[in-house]
Amino acid sequence: MNPEKWKQVREVFGAALELTPEDRPGFLDSACESDADVRNEVESLLRSDEAAGEFLGPAQEEGHEPKDLSRDDDPWIGKQAGQYRIVERIGVGGMGVVYRAEDVRLGRSAALKFLSTEIERDFRARERFEREARAASALNHPNICTIYGVDEFEGRPYLAMELLKGQPLSEMIQGKPLDNERFLKLAIPIVSALEAAHAEGIIHRDLKPANIFLTDKGQVKILDFGLAKQSALESPNAGSTESPDAGLTTAGLIVGTVSYMSPEQIRAEKLDARSDLFSAGAVLYEMATGHQAFPGRISVLILDAILNRQPELVSKSNPLVPESIAGIISRALEKDRDRRYQSASELLRDLSEVQRGGTVAVPHPRKEPPWQSYAAGEQPCSLF
Repeated sequence: MNPEKWKQVREVFGAALELTPEDRPGFLDSACESDADVRNEVESLLRSDEAAGEFLGPAQEEGHEPKDLSRDDDPWIGKQAGQYRIVERIGVGGMGVVYRAEDVRLGRSAALKFLSTEIERDFRARERFEREARAASALNHPNICTIYGVDEFEGRPYLAMELLKGQPLSEMIQGKPLDNERFLKLAIPIVSALEAAHAEGIIHRDLKPANIFLTDKGQVKILDFGLAKQSALESPNAGSTESPDAGLTTAGLIVGTVSYMSPEQIRAEKLDARSDLFSAGAVLYEMATGHQAFPGRISVLILDAILNRQPELVSKSNPLVPESIAGIISRALEKDRDRRYQSASELLRDLSEVQRGGTVAVPHPRKEPPWQSYAAGEQPCSLF
């Protein structure tokens, strides 16, 4: 998309943010006229701004309560869905509801994720839900949340999965950097989980602190492969190189959570495992500094920062971070994916070497331009 089109996208998006969701379709009809590309980009930004990809994190999100399942009068409590007896509702997100349940056959607790009735009728959302089940159930790793199966109850599809007790990484950070020992203790299993997923040809596409869970026993678990996509480079055991969700994504659709997207994800290019490594770099940056690598008040500013600006130096945000760790994060956040880590195995190797007390080669700082840097809290002044 050329700069003039991006300028139009920015202006229409900014105006649409000021309107209620009900008023936006009519406004977009008028503002975009017959330009489908501009409309698709604006609608994609609006979806991202509404926390697209926030698929039932462990904590409740106020304001997304499904109309048919209120907190005080939930008709499903006590009912049995297949082999699971529903005990209590423990989370609400933009895509539906999560319950704690008891597996009456195996005598264990489980979490059941249900699509909301509004989303259930959406073809792409339903496909995305089923894709989460297919992708995550293929993975068997101690740092990936276990999927038990997928079924339906009273016409509503649900995902049965491991019930975790603890907190998301986002709650642990809370604006404060982790000490170096804690950083490495968490970073290594996060990247190890990605290594296992990538080995099976699966990329997550929505890695962020809210999707990384820390159990009460200190174990790291990556959640929510609801945006996971089978990579074009399938696992060695796969017989086809065609993505199983080919054709399900609208051209130009941005899928993921804005602050942790890779540049190629924003540009709606074909993704590979290196996109997850950029997202991992954004997560590691936040763990090391206590703030996001690409802050911004609205999505369009964050997208511009990811595409065009370097984050504040890790060493400036937190002088206690060793040069080796800062260098690892810097390489993971390379905007050019050919300069980035080429595999999770490489990233894992460097993190493990630092944990053992060794050193790793630190990339030389990029000169500016081509990229500009800004401090946390500052806003970029030019878009796209």
